[in-house]
Amino acid sequence: MPEKIVEKNQDWRIPIVTTNETLAIHARMVAHEHAFIVSLQNAKKWPTKTEKELISDARIIMSDFDISPESQIGKILEKYNGTYLNVDKNLLKPSQNPAKLSETIERIEKIRDALGDVDPQNKWEYYDNAGTYTQLLRDTYKKLNNRLWEYNKTNYILVGENIDNFLDDFWLRKYAIWKIWEYDNVAIFIKTVQDLQEKSPVSAIITSVELPSQIKSSLKKMNITTYTLPDIQDDTSGWWYIRFIEKMVSTFVSAYDTYD
Repeated sequence: MPEKIVEKNQDWRIPIVTTNETLAIHARMVAHEHAFIVSLQNAKKWPTKTEKELISDARIIMSDFDISPESQIGKILEKYNGTYLNVDKNLLKPSQNPAKLSETIERIEKIRDALGDVDPQNKWEYYDNAGTYTQLLRDTYKKLNNRLWEYNKTNYILVGENIDNFLDDFWLRKYAIWKIWEYDNVAIFIKTVQDLQEKSPVSAIITSVELPSQIKSSLKKMNITTYTLPDIQDDTSGWWYIRFIEKMVSTFVSAYDTYD
């Protein structure tokens, strides 16, 4: 389980602060017992007193966005003497969770290099750990790709944002996917679904957001089953990112099964 934000580093481990739990998980898989890692509760809001202390004491600060000099964290960084790493720097269009596999691996390698620079005596261990972790991710994606190939792909409706990268990695984009962004407007949502149903019958909606009860009730009357993608924060264990991807695939498989 990850360290709580109120916990302090009491030993020899390298103190690291990350702007989200995804980076913390990747860092733990690379550093193992050599680092004490905490993630900020909300990096884009004002940090708490404890978080300010953790940021100031950290040997490495890892973010997945540009920290504004005008922000509270930016002001802390002005006097910061440690290593600051923006893992998304130089990525053309960095995607959010779940990230494209290639981007995830690039972020892991940047974390590996930062750890090696700060702790050169364990540099090659970080390389070994990062190599093992990235290979595990590649094997997981390959296994899940094979699993999806076993199913007859058909039309479904996708609701939500930041899922395109997942679709690309698993070759799902080549199949008919209709997106709806106005999920907070019941009338627009239902009218859009009805229009899509006239083009081609759909029996499944896959969503990354919580749909209003009125929409769920209307969909049920239309014999459309709703499948909600897993919350990326549901699992904070060491294998969390891999489990998250596996849950994503399971959700799509369940949706395909509605056509059997």
